[in-house]
Amino acid sequence: AAAFAAGLHIRDADGEFDARPAQLTILASGDMQSEARVRVTEGKYHQVKRMFASVENSVVALRRTAIGALKLDSTLGEGEARLLTDGERKMIFSEAEII
Repeated sequence: AAAFAAGLHIRDADGEFDARPAQLTILASGDMQSEARVRVTEGKYHQVKRMFASVENSVVALRRTAIGALKLDSTLGEGEARLLTDGERKMIFSEAEII
């Protein structure tokens, strides 16, 4: 968790970059696998997988739960989508400083 909090220098076959500090919380720990929550403030190419690889761990599965302040709808199934509400659109655009 400390390495994630400090930020990681990533250098692999896909390139090289400095990942901003991220919050890593271990939710469950097992002999072969653990479950963790990672909060990042940027979204580079396969960033979470690359961060774990840089500390000699691998990612078995990922699930996005939010993008910025927008929480993803937990009632949607895999591959399903819904339209954003007017409030959600305004929130996204204001976070991106577009409007």
